Amino acid sequence: MSNIIPFNFEDHAVRVITRDGEPWFVLADVCDVLEHTNSRVVADRLEDDERDVSNVYTPGGPQDMSIINESGLYNLIFTSRKPEAKRFRKWVTGEVLPAIRKTGSYALPTDKQEWFSRFARVLGMWDTLGESAAEKEWHNIGMCCPMPRKAGVKILMEATLDMPTTIAEATSLKKIIANRHNAVFSGRPRKGETAAQAKARRFHMVEKEICPSDDGKECTVITYATHPEQQTNP
Repeated sequence: MSNIIPFNFEDHAVRVITRDGEPWFVLADVCDVLEHTNSRVVADRLEDDERDVSNVYTPGGPQDMSIINESGLYNLIFTSRKPEAKRFRKWVTGEVLPAIRKTGSYALPTDKQEWFSRFARVLGMWDTLGESAAEKEWHNIGMCCPMPRKAGVKILMEATLDMPTTIAEATSLKKIIANRHNAVFSGRPRKGETAAQAKARRFHMVEKEICPSDDGKECTVITYATHPEQQTNP
């Protein structure tokens, strides 16, 4: 099965496979960005040396999927009339390709707070929309391995912090993390909010900033609303 390098373009997950140092793009993802509804028809328009098939991991298990090389990608971009095409080309040529050719991979975050936020989003999906939605978000955040059980995701989230050494301290910090995380997805609607609006607001408030105390016994988790337009006025 091919090694996948995932990244996001304007909330679209685009998977890249490297072969001999050269990038190949999952055609279905490119079609999603450029709003092509039939990837098979698109593949037929490309030259034989611009397309291939690769075994790619998906939430439903490994699948043989069409992939296109850099030449095939430009072919689709330059013939597209969608406004996203130009932005997509600049993103690929300006950021993704240089990063892949320099390091062999697209840079994933190394900051602990960023990883905490990503795992928190997976748990948020699990709590609000179920396991299938969580698994999709798991791969969107850059995880190529299968998603563990919910308890395993929580362990990974907690592991992004510098955990205290004693059991008592660790238990205290875990309770703080759990309480902060659960608060995002619970509570009554605000004044003037419907239940649906409250759920939408809580669903998007999953960007977190972690501020541990000097002694490591406590931490403050600041939650930011990532979609302000979904908030309602009190």
